[in-house]
Amino acid sequence: MSARPQPRGSSAIDNISPNGNAIASGSNDKTVKIWDLKTGSLLRTLVGHHDSVISVSISPDGQLLASGSGDNTIKVWRWEAGELLCTLKGHTAWVTTVAFSGDGKMLASGSADKLIKIWDPLAEKLLCNFFGHANAVRSVAISPQGNILASGSNDNTVKIRNIRTGELLHSLNEHSGSVCSVAISPDGNTLVSGSNDTTVKIWNLGTGKLLHSLSEHASAVTSVAVGNGKTVASGSDDGTIKIWNLEMGRSIHTIEGVTMPESGHQGYVLCTAIEPQGMAIASGYDDGTVKIWGVDSVVK
Repeated sequence: MSARPQPRGSSAIDNISPNGNAIASGSNDKTVKIWDLKTGSLLRTLVGHHDSVISVSISPDGQLLASGSGDNTIKVWRWEAGELLCTLKGHTAWVTTVAFSGDGKMLASGSADKLIKIWDPLAEKLLCNFFGHANAVRSVAISPQGNILASGSNDNTVKIRNIRTGELLHSLNEHSGSVCSVAISPDGNTLVSGSNDTTVKIWNLGTGKLLHSLSEHASAVTSVAVGNGKTVASGSDDGTIKIWNLEMGRSIHTIEGVTMPESGHQGYVLCTAIEPQGMAIASGYDDGTVKIWGVDSVVK
């Protein structure tokens, strides 16, 4: 999260630990940092990548962390111990997104090489390749049941696949700009996407039907995250984070832009994450800071 150019909207904060106590962030300084969510203190720094860390994901059991980097690799860590388990190689361009399955046994990665790869992270084994999109893959998400893969791309589409067979179930073509971020609700029924076209769209994951198109952002939507199944947070280049009711598709609150002291401009929101119970939102900004917001303090 610094000035070096990178795929906009690729999340440097992609997950909060299942117990809600810690958050991981990746940065253009080539490191992954683990923070105490409640106090904001730095717990540890993971060093090993040779280029920007573009995406991070914590496994649902809280044991593993995966990081995708501009060095074209994925590293898998036991993050509480700070131990590097393995380095997964195979992408030929920046790894822009990583996401664990609900049981932690599969890891999906997407890249600027247009490929999506599915790995067994503990066995260090590539399970399959998908030629997923006509342009760079920006974001991937696996349903909690582990059977559906959603991906967003610079080709302006969201694709939904059977993760085990690779069968394309739906191609969602309603966005008019790059799809920067996708997220799936905890019950596996709903997909949320954010795009450079400034909209957040909410879909039925099973049917591919568009349920809501939300257009209150003034610039590109770089990140979307789903909390406890009722709340969506979206971050944008307009400097704001908007909180939405997932079912009703309406805005609940806007966290206004944070002015960067050195430049005086409102910082771009590069990434967002929601604590599992929906009580806190983390956001990463283009000045290299991570900010934690208490939902109770902003939603009235």
